[in-house]
Amino acid sequence: MFIRALFISILLLIATARAHGFSFPINHPLLNNSYVKDSNALYFNFYNANFLWNNEFFNDVVNGYTLIGYFLTPEFQYHISPNIKIQGGLHLLKYTGINDFTQIVPTYSAIYTHNDFALIMGKIKGTINHRLPEPLLFSERYFTNHLENGVQYLLNKEKLQLDLWLDWQSFIFPMDNKQEELVAGLSVRPWLIKNENWEMGTPVWLLTGHRGGQIDTSSANMKTAMNYGVGFFLQKNLSYRFLDKMSFETQFLGFSDNSPTVESLYEKGTGWMNQISLGYRDNYFRASYWHSHQFLSLMGHPMYQSYSEKGEGFHQAHRELLSFHLFYSKSIHKSIYLGFMGDTYIDLNNGDVDYSMGMTLIIKHLGLIKRFKPAAK
Repeated sequence: MFIRALFISILLLIATARAHGFSFPINHPLLNNSYVKDSNALYFNFYNANFLWNNEFFNDVVNGYTLIGYFLTPEFQYHISPNIKIQGGLHLLKYTGINDFTQIVPTYSAIYTHNDFALIMGKIKGTINHRLPEPLLFSERYFTNHLENGVQYLLNKEKLQLDLWLDWQSFIFPMDNKQEELVAGLSVRPWLIKNENWEMGTPVWLLTGHRGGQIDTSSANMKTAMNYGVGFFLQKNLSYRFLDKMSFETQFLGFSDNSPTVESLYEKGTGWMNQISLGYRDNYFRASYWHSHQFLSLMGHPMYQSYSEKGEGFHQAHRELLSFHLFYSKSIHKSIYLGFMGDTYIDLNNGDVDYSMGMTLIIKHLGLIKRFKPAAK
């Protein structure tokens, strides 16, 4: 059965040979956290992601479905000084086949930068920008839950990347019949070695979710849950025509429900991921092995969890998966990226084979509208 499943997965990968996943490589231009340095200048920033994503899932854990649609985030940016800017606009999410927009939300950010760090208040750089493993943060959220609002601290040095953030998801007033909800996170990627031949490092991740409050009238119990992880990666940089990097990464991940009254399916759980990747520029092929026991996640890919979307009788305490991911991204014009993807998942416990495939067109354009004269002192 396993040989048959492996053969089918290879055929599926060949069939989606031009592929694009949502787990962008760490150096992808879309994950660039640098900012334009300007003063007394007004810019227009247009951010648009168009997506078609088909999940052909037939297992007992995750439902199969198709996502098709787009989001738009047009914003104006005013640069007060080289280190301070404010920006605001709208975020609109629409699924094809629905007449109305699913989301129409105003956006605003105040951003302060100095040397290697940035402080953002308001709309922060979320989802895939946090560079979390897929079991901790489902990269599909880049499309479906793109907005995160709160406070963020970013540090970007030669051998250290740090992202510390607070995403306040639900605010409450006195006597509201709902609870406040928030997620705090930390993503640290230090390099022990980083040169033209080798890269080696030990990333660390932490996510804490809280639901509660002291001024609401909701009868729901307070909940505090946590995901955490530590990893190790080793990358060899190459100079072949169609292969410029080869890497190995291992990740140990955990879950813990620290609520006064535990309502999660499991109180604690762990997972272990091993990955081998071959890459060329912003493209890669990755083979992964996942083994977990009672693992749950606040925002991770449901495929890696023990909880079943199909009901109580389908939960699986032990999960063991072999997966293959193919990612292809091409810049077809300045700041415009066309992508295709293909994923295959093999459940080693029962031989189920599931796959997903999709395409994206992402436009990220920043243009100067007007530069103003400095005010007279």
